This record gives sequence, structure tokens and C-alpha cells, in this order.
Amino acid sequence: MDRARGAIGPQFLPARPGRIRTGLGALGLALNEERERWALWIPVGLGLGIGLYFALPEEPAGWLGAAASIAALAAAIAMRARLVPLLAALAALTVALGFAAAQLRTATVSAPALQKRIGPAAVSGRIVAIERLKTGRRLVLDAVAISRLASNQTPKRIRVVDRKGTPEGLSRCPR
Repeated sequence: MDRARGAIGPQFLPARPGRIRTGLGALGLALNEERERWALWIPVGLGLGIGLYFALPEEPAGWLGAAASIAALAAAIAMRARLVPLLAALAALTVALGFAAAQLRTATVSAPALQKRIGPAAVSGRIVAIERLKTGRRLVLDAVAISRLASNQTPKRIRVVDRKGTPEGLSRCPR
């Protein structure tokens, strides 16, 4: 079997082998010759989708990743007879799958987050980290209880910026 006619099949080969092709035909031939390396682009597409998700300024609708993946899969099926559109649809599919994976992971690890300022409130918790800042320090607390919030609305971990030094009531625990 001719190497050029391998896994893809004769529909992607030029009609006249001696003819020089330009444009999409040349792109299709170049892509066909690189078919052993196509799988190496899958992580790139997934990474692009993940990066796209985290670059958004706000959380997208929960169905968006799945809908984009289904649409890209449908486009790939519809374009299966033409190499360049098929590869474009598969590239879009990998990006959409990366986006959907990031969206799913974010949804599965989400915890309550404070949506607005709750004003002065008593906060208790266990200090798990102290970070020094130019203007004070940042305390990371877990096992948090906040006086104005129900336990199901309280975040599991919080960061508190201490700009004045040791807050009143903060007991120092030996390490």
C-alpha cells in the first residue's frame, strides 16, 4: 500500500499527482503527510480550551462547554470527507473539550464564596499559613466560622489581611 494512501484514504490525495497545488489543497497535502503527529496536538488544543476558560472575566453558563463540544463533534462528523475542514473541526473539538473539562472541574470543587461584604463579624478558624506582605500580613484560615453566616454559606478557607499587626483576640499558637 502506498504510504500517502495509508490511514486517510485516497479521497484526500490530489487528482493529478504531478500537478502543483496551492491554497487548501496544498495545506491538505501537508497535513496528510504529517498525520503521524496529529495526536501530539491534542494536549495543545486541550490546554487552549482550559486557558480560554480561565481567561474569561466571569463564569460562563454551565451548558456552554458541553454544547461547544457537541457542536464541534457534529461539525467533525459532517466534514469527515474533507481533510482540512475535518482537522479544523477536530481542533475545535479539542479546544471545546478542554474548556468543558475546566468548567466541570471548577463546578466539582466549588465551595461557598462570599458574594458581598458582610460587615464586621466575628471570625474564628485555624491558621494554616501566614504570608508576609509589604503592608502587613495575610492569614489563611481553615475550619472557619463566621458569626453572620450559616455553616453552609461559610467558605472552607478564607484569607484575612492584617494591616495593623496582631488582631485583638488572635492567640498565638506554638509551632
